[in-house]
Amino acid sequence: MILFKLIAFIFIVGIIAIIVMGVGLWVRVRSAIDQLRGGNAQRTNRKTDNGRGDGVIDQRTPEQSNQKIFGSDEGEYVDFVDEDDDKAQ
Repeated sequence: MILFKLIAFIFIVGIIAIIVMGVGLWVRVRSAIDQLRGGNAQRTNRKTDNGRGDGVIDQRTPEQSNQKIFGSDEGEYVDFVDEDDDKAQ
């Protein structure tokens, strides 16, 4: 009886694993098909390398990446003062 329960448990876990892998494969295939067809919006994939071999991939649309963050009336200009010059005087 214990052997039957063990086999049933392994079978159920195997079925769940196959379903999870199938859904993951389906998502990847649908994403690749959408990307090949052009998708809903044109996206640019830019990778910025940080010197360690990994990087940041920017998948925003060109409109989103060129969007200004701050308005022209925000922020202020501050004169740069070198601290070493202040200490020397």
